[in-house]
Amino acid sequence: MEDILSSKGRVRVLRILYHFGEVNITKVVRESRLNHKSVVKHLQILVKAGIVSERTVGRSKLYSINFTNPKTIALRDILSVLEER
Repeated sequence: MEDILSSKGRVRVLRILYHFGEVNITKVVRESRLNHKSVVKHLQILVKAGIVSERTVGRSKLYSINFTNPKTIALRDILSVLEER
């Protein structure tokens, strides 16, 4: 979990997913103000860790926080505190 939260970019991506729910990469890029390549990299790491779910709809990929993963219980609490700021 430490490696997931050690990157400010990944935390930004997670906050966006927490706030908006299921979104595509374009929305994450726009909201995070990170470049497309960085967002793709962060999402790949988060999907591989099981923190984020990815699903394909047509030619688009949609991403959302995987709340069925036990690791995300603690993460949800952290993100809710960050959202209050």
